[in-house]
This record gives sequence, structure tokens and C-alpha cells, in this order.
Amino acid sequence: MSQVEKISGELAKITVKQPMQGDVNAYVFRNEQVTLIDCGHPSPDSQAELLSGLLQLGLKPEDIDQIVLTHRHIDHVGGIVCEYDYFDRAKVVAPVGPLEPIIRLDALERVKSCIPQQHINEVIDDVLYDALRSYYSYAKPVRVDSQVREGDKIDIGGEQLTVMETPGHSIDHISLLHEESGYLIGGDVLLLHGPPMIQSLDSYTKSMEKIKNCGAGFVYPGHGKEIHNIHEAVALTLDRLAATDQKILDALKRSIHTPFSLALEFTGGKTHKGIRFFLEVVLAHLERMNAKNEIELIYDNDKIDRAIYRL
Repeated sequence: MSQVEKISGELAKITVKQPMQGDVNAYVFRNEQVTLIDCGHPSPDSQAELLSGLLQLGLKPEDIDQIVLTHRHIDHVGGIVCEYDYFDRAKVVAPVGPLEPIIRLDALERVKSCIPQQHINEVIDDVLYDALRSYYSYAKPVRVDSQVREGDKIDIGGEQLTVMETPGHSIDHISLLHEESGYLIGGDVLLLHGPPMIQSLDSYTKSMEKIKNCGAGFVYPGHGKEIHNIHEAVALTLDRLAATDQKILDALKRSIHTPFSLALEFTGGKTHKGIRFFLEVVLAHLERMNAKNEIELIYDNDKIDRAIYRL
């Protein structure tokens, strides 16, 4: 069953399960009109939990006037790409970008290409592949009625949310600032437990600075609990990214060159399914360090074969 938290007289949070990757938050702003911000994963169980959460708030799908998407990852667009379009009367507002949900199976293939053949089944087995295929099998083009950019205002029934472009976790990511109340609905840009998966580190660090200076007192994120000290959370996130950079550079100086070997630096030398997360992290950091001419990347066709520290 979904968890519902009434944050204020106007704002509530609905937390719903995902098929394989924890929980995701949706937010309901109820004023002269009803706005749903993000709408879970499209799987039947996740959507049933979202509808249950709305019911606990005294709402039905047809009561939703508009849906605002922070980004097009499949765990945030579910209510408008699921088999039954429960929210067909709602206007859909989304950041500028492609209509298709962002699917990360290509990222899994990229990670797989960096794993030595003898370790592939330890890291990515058929069970994981089947689970991921199922997770993304619901993807279809997103219905969008209005696209928004930096500085645009979204009317939420007599009040406004200001759009902040905060790419990095995804290329199309936005956050929504409620200036009057001093809070930010942050999507996945800033999480309490540390950095999310990041598509572009350079964009992400710039977004962190924007979040830090936006004037909000706290953040309601797409996953996990609210963040009450934005400056502290941003500093912690940037410190963790810097520490990852340094760990990789130190390993390169010790002639550890391949992405897989570098990922092992984060697992204590152990090979297990969790190493695929660290491989994604390593690849993102290597690409940023290469762009800054701190290292040189050697490619084998399209995959990163090894990295060399620039003296």
C-alpha cells in the first residue's frame, strides 16, 4: 500500500513501490486546481499504489487537472504511459526534450562491454536482464501538452512553480521552485543518501551550484526523505564526487587502467552484482576527467578500453 504524507494544507507526498528499484515519490498540490508532480512507474502494482494514495487524499484520477514531470525516466512518467491512461483529462507539462521515456538498457550494455568475459555472469546474469527488460517493457512515448524551460512559471491554481533546468541525472531534468513557501520539488537532482546515477557530471555539478543558490530552504526529492539543509547536502554530494575523482586518479597513478579494475577499487576487490553500479560511476567520471584533459581515454571501437593518467 502506498504511503501518504500530508506536508501542508496544500501539498502531499505519495510514495509508491517500483518493480525492482525501491520507492519513488509523487507530489500532489491541491489548490484551485489539482496538480500531480511525477506519477510513478507504469507497472500495474505501482499505478495501483498511486491511485490508492490519491484515494487516501480524497481524489480520483479524473480530479487531476495537470501532471508536471521533472524528467522522463520511466519511474516518473508511469501514470501517462501505463496501459490504462487514468489521467487522460489532465494536461501534461514536461521539460523540453524527446517524447520517449529515457531507457537505460543501453547503459547496461555499455557496462557489460567493460566486464571481462569470465566475470559477466557474476555481474549481469539472465535473471537481472529479464528483470530490467520487464522494468522497461512499459515504455512508450509520453503524452505532452506543454514543454517548459528555465524561468518559466507553471500555474498551480493561483500559485506558481518556477522552472529550474537542472540537468545531469538526465539531460532533460528540471526542478520546481515554490518561491512563496521556500521549497524545491527536486526530482532526482539532489537525494539525501548521496548522488543519483549521473548522465553528465559536468552538467550535474553546475546544477548543484544552481540548487545551492536558488533560495529554497528545503527539497522534496523524487526518492527518499526531504532534505532540510540544502547547503550541507550539496556540499556532501560534491565532496563525494571529488573523492571519487581522487580515488580514480590515485588508482591510475598505480597503473590500474581498465574501467573494471577501477570499479574494483570501490568494492574492495570483490566481484559481485553491485559492481555494475560502480562501473557506471567510473565511466561517468572518466569521461569528465578526459574532457578536462586530466587523463587520456583509449577506445576499442566505441567502448572505453583503458585510461591513462596525464603526467
